[in-house]
Amino acid sequence: MTPEDFVILPAGTAAKYLAEGAANIVFRISLPPSTPEETIVETYDDVTPPPSEIDSTPGWHKVFENKLLRLRKDISTTFPVRKSHENWKKYILPLFSPSEVVEQTLIFLRPSNIIANLNDDLHANETANSGQDCVRPARRRGVFLADDEFGLLITDMTASSPCSGTLEFKPKWLLQSPTAPQDAVRCRTCARIARLNATNARKHQPTYSAFCPLDLLSKDPKTLDKVTRQLLRSSTSSKQALQVTKWLRTNTLLPKLRDLQAELDPKGVLEDPEDDKLRIAMTLRDCTVYLRFPPKASSCGKQSSNGNNIEKYENLEVEARLGDLDLKSSAKVSYWIFMERGLIDEGWYTGTEKEEDKQPLTCALSK
Repeated sequence: MTPEDFVILPAGTAAKYLAEGAANIVFRISLPPSTPEETIVETYDDVTPPPSEIDSTPGWHKVFENKLLRLRKDISTTFPVRKSHENWKKYILPLFSPSEVVEQTLIFLRPSNIIANLNDDLHANETANSGQDCVRPARRRGVFLADDEFGLLITDMTASSPCSGTLEFKPKWLLQSPTAPQDAVRCRTCARIARLNATNARKHQPTYSAFCPLDLLSKDPKTLDKVTRQLLRSSTSSKQALQVTKWLRTNTLLPKLRDLQAELDPKGVLEDPEDDKLRIAMTLRDCTVYLRFPPKASSCGKQSSNGNNIEKYENLEVEARLGDLDLKSSAKVSYWIFMERGLIDEGWYTGTEKEEDKQPLTCALSK
């Protein structure tokens, strides 16, 4: 790795918690008000490479524009960030055009001491606000940032202005599992949700309401309207709903994602669990779609009383990118096998689960 392969997070950079998933936490960053002094790492080797000179050149700050900081959690199933980034560049990035993915840049953290500072902040917030005031979701608390020397700068897909809108969702498995029974009435995702809901019902815990991923690729207008309402968690029409429905109807990103899932895993985890392409396919089955709507497509615009100007909202372009594309670890293969066998053997694919665990058939395959 050369200095040109990464940038440096300037000392004095402030970071504010924005969101998190199972493996990473995302922060919005504010750079120091003035150009930082050049940072020098006195001792470095192949593991700790020398810093980039970007912070001492004109326009050094431009690399941080429209970017968020993503940091790895301290859990056993995540790769060190540098390795994860290398995997992304080698296995994931070649599959897509730059405009189709959340772009990422490796960033060196050591001069800023930001990991220790943010972990202190997360600990303090959890201690002081054990209830609703804690910034972190309850199920994510207690796990903190790994002491990794690298993080990632990622494309900021949050709303670009108070008048713009955003949506994110996981499209999951866009076609049936290759090892599902021929008489299946649930796709892989719907089968898994049904199994999870049965487990939660037995424990008197909340169940999940989820869309069927196969509906995302439907050609039926009513189905697209339905899945749009499910994605937006709304029963009413809106300008944003028009944008989402049009995007679902015309986009090329989801069909491409579906085709890649099929190409990379034609046999399924039970047939070829050691194939490296399986890990790529499973990565593509757990990525996130980020949609960002231009300002006029949101509620800031006022619709005329006769509704004539609704067309202008339909015709505006939506920015769509795929994120959360960290290559899955081979350590997860045994879990994937366990899950697939359970879905088959317990009847979740075929709708023949135990009577006491019966779940409604809402999958596109059951219609």
